[in-house]
Amino acid sequence: MATKAPRTGLAQAIRSPGFTPAVREIRPLLDLLAATDEETARCAERALAGAGPAAALAAVHAFDSASPPLRAGLCRLVGRIAAAAPAPDLVEFLVARLDDPDPKTRRSAAGALGRVRPPDAERHLLAAWRREASPPARRSIAEALGKTGGAAALEVLLDPGTDDAGMRRIADRAALMIRRTLGRVDASRIDLSASPPAPLPVLLHCRAGLEGILRDEAPAELRARIVAPGLVAATLDAPPDRLFRMRTMLRFGFPVGTTRVAPGADPTEAAARLIAGERAAAVFRFWTAGPTRYRIEWSGAGHRRAATWGVALAVERLRPGLINDPSGSAWEAVVSEADGSSAVELQPKAFDDPRFAYRRRDVPAASHPTIAAALARIAGAREDDVAWDPFVGCGTELVERGLLGPYAEMHGSDVDPRALEAARENLRASGLRRWKLSPGDARRHVPAPGVTLIITNPPMGRRVPRREPVDVLHEEFLRHAALVLVPGGRLAWISPAPERAIAAARGAGLRPAGRQRVDMGGFEAEMQAFLKPP
Repeated sequence: MATKAPRTGLAQAIRSPGFTPAVREIRPLLDLLAATDEETARCAERALAGAGPAAALAAVHAFDSASPPLRAGLCRLVGRIAAAAPAPDLVEFLVARLDDPDPKTRRSAAGALGRVRPPDAERHLLAAWRREASPPARRSIAEALGKTGGAAALEVLLDPGTDDAGMRRIADRAALMIRRTLGRVDASRIDLSASPPAPLPVLLHCRAGLEGILRDEAPAELRARIVAPGLVAATLDAPPDRLFRMRTMLRFGFPVGTTRVAPGADPTEAAARLIAGERAAAVFRFWTAGPTRYRIEWSGAGHRRAATWGVALAVERLRPGLINDPSGSAWEAVVSEADGSSAVELQPKAFDDPRFAYRRRDVPAASHPTIAAALARIAGAREDDVAWDPFVGCGTELVERGLLGPYAEMHGSDVDPRALEAARENLRASGLRRWKLSPGDARRHVPAPGVTLIITNPPMGRRVPRREPVDVLHEEFLRHAALVLVPGGRLAWISPAPERAIAAARGAGLRPAGRQRVDMGGFEAEMQAFLKPP
């Protein structure tokens, strides 16, 4: 295919992630797939992929007259589009390219079939494996077999017929992927109803700032103690499902050890030894129903793809019964690295958390249930409470207050009818009674006489745009809240501007009774409690 200069500005336009080429621009963009500048080639492929089947058809038509390295780029583009919109003619094109004279094109074809995963991919890839002489192309075939192969491919990958370390590593990884796929017939689940045979350390996670509330919420027999921001350590000698009594807990996990990593040593081996060790095996054995599948997560370190594969392969070597399977895992093995040490915590995943089953519907910027539960505990519970949430959202604060203890009535109001619908559905699902929802502006609405408690998480202007500044809204609401509350009444809410809120509340005649900074998920705010003097 003759190379033509792309129209002025096209090479620059493709650098915009949202650029989609017109039909007349597809042909000149195909030439850029062979650009020596890798960034240009990558951006051209992304833009052409956005054009969909039209770009794939143009690539197929242009292929016969193209020369390397453009042939490999065209093949890669067809595979990318076919992965999103499979078509028999595109699959047929890719299969034919497995026998192309150009080794890079054969590599691209194998990789593309690994992404598309047509039903007969294994057969075609194994045939290509038997006739392939190029080591790089063989590596690409092995990688594709890991995504598409079955028992026949597994047999080949277990003995690839070479001592090349790179090839062996790719073949081992592909074989692990196939074993993972073949083993998915039996589901892996967690059963948390069994007691451990001996007391076991457990870590309770919460939003940073709520450690004290979580510790106080924990049963005395857990001997809970704060160890770090967002982390409470305890000792478990009962079934783990007892932990669901703590409504401010985000999740829990079992630490299985910390080990030093010698200078210059491979840190993945240290993590693998902990995951495959006896302490981890005991945790898996106590509470796993079916095969043990786990997923590796790196604490505060992103995905770390190469390290993840290194750990998974080492674990399989040390304890073959453990299956690394990100898609169907029952456990998450969280690896932390600090000060030359590796630590692993096993967190259960494949179970139903009964605490927040009432939450059938959501609205933007709604409270996380653990935040609402903490706010309810700051507010406290009285049998004569007439509670009001003036920014009711999906009703989470009212439900958590109702579940905390006895009350007389609960009222919720909001200016958004969709929020009222969501709150109504969630309150019904909670099984609570004596509640009422009504439309109303928090700065003027009076839900009922004798309000003893206002509990709410007001809009903070971060995820839902508002016409007026939130600080003005908050100050006007505080003045109205002071009028609605009976003498001796309480207000518990969350403020993104704590000092300003304290000043406004004092000005309205409310007395501060408690303050607690809390991580709201990307920003900090303050839980505040106020009293209206008797």
